[in-house]
Amino acid sequence: MHTLDSTLRMLWFISGCYFIYTGASKMASPRPLLTAILSYRITGPHISRALAALTAPTEFFCGLLLASGVFPSGSAALLIALLLVSCTGMAIVLFRGYASGDGGYGSGHRTGPARVRPSELLRHLILIAALATAVVADHPTRTIDQTILAAIMALVVIGVSIGLFRILATAHPEYPLTEGPAARPHARTRGIDGQVGRPGAPH
Repeated sequence: MHTLDSTLRMLWFISGCYFIYTGASKMASPRPLLTAILSYRITGPHISRALAALTAPTEFFCGLLLASGVFPSGSAALLIALLLVSCTGMAIVLFRGYASGDGGYGSGHRTGPARVRPSELLRHLILIAALATAVVADHPTRTIDQTILAAIMALVVIGVSIGLFRILATAHPEYPLTEGPAARPHARTRGIDGQVGRPGAPH
């Protein structure tokens, strides 16, 4: 039992470090994430920008909480939620690709459809399985200090997300904050079926 507990803690630590790295990378350069989300063509510009702004700091700070063991179950549950959103988007893109006969890899349009490989979806499912062990495992009762730290990190995530949302609004002038045809003269792109539609998607 002791060996199993040590193995699980090591698994959670490695998973947490992975999300610390990915979250830090996305916060340092958030535009590629927004571009990828837009290429999925599932959500509109505003929601896509919000997803991109929220994903990076959530991954980073939840990774910290998971790797440090401060709040493993809650942080793992939030990370699983992000991965499920990403898996849903990938599955939709793959289905579109197979339905159109290009094998799920997209048709090479500038903003979409996204190029998704089944191996990427499999990687997400493996991460979900690893994180699920932290959700269902028994953990020591959190102290008041740990609870306060988790609450502070939640506020930081909200603040960083708002900042990233504003940065992405200027980084992608093609999709400004102001909605309307006049504000987005080039926002409409042709979809897989040749019809004009709005780009966007969860990542």
